[in-house]
Amino acid sequence: MNNSDLEYLDKLVTRFKGYKSPTDTQILLMTLGEKANRNLQDDKDLKVLLTAEKKAEESLKARTAARKLMNAVKEDERKAEVRKKIIWGAALKKAAEKDPRKAQLMLELFNEGFISDKDKDAVRGDLIMPVTTPTEPLSISDDVVTEPEDNLNLSRLSNRPPPQYNPAY
Repeated sequence: MNNSDLEYLDKLVTRFKGYKSPTDTQILLMTLGEKANRNLQDDKDLKVLLTAEKKAEESLKARTAARKLMNAVKEDERKAEVRKKIIWGAALKKAAEKDPRKAQLMLELFNEGFISDKDKDAVRGDLIMPVTTPTEPLSISDDVVTEPEDNLNLSRLSNRPPPQYNPAY
């Protein structure tokens, strides 16, 4: 055996002695490693065990590297999702400063459980109360259209089915 194998063997024997319950392979490696007069068969067995231990360590390093990579990918995805939420929340908050309907929407989201109870105190000051808080929710009616229907897509917002809807089918 060469010197690097003997140094590695000494490290392994020292490490395995510290284990509370080493495996059978580790016990055999310690026994052969501490044996003063090893014969040719002992050296062959020891070489096989050392090779297996090196491969096991390489495999562990590869699994650890793969786990780190997967965690980094998941962390990047989580950060991107959090960033999207922050951007949309900031956009809604800014829009609520100018449009009472959006302020009403924020108030409804707050009151209808979309914000957890533990977070309500943190966002309560951010709620913008509409200048005139309607007593009933805002709705779009036929007489209140400020933009052409194709811009508002009223067919999606209305409770009525679109004109081409035919319940007979």
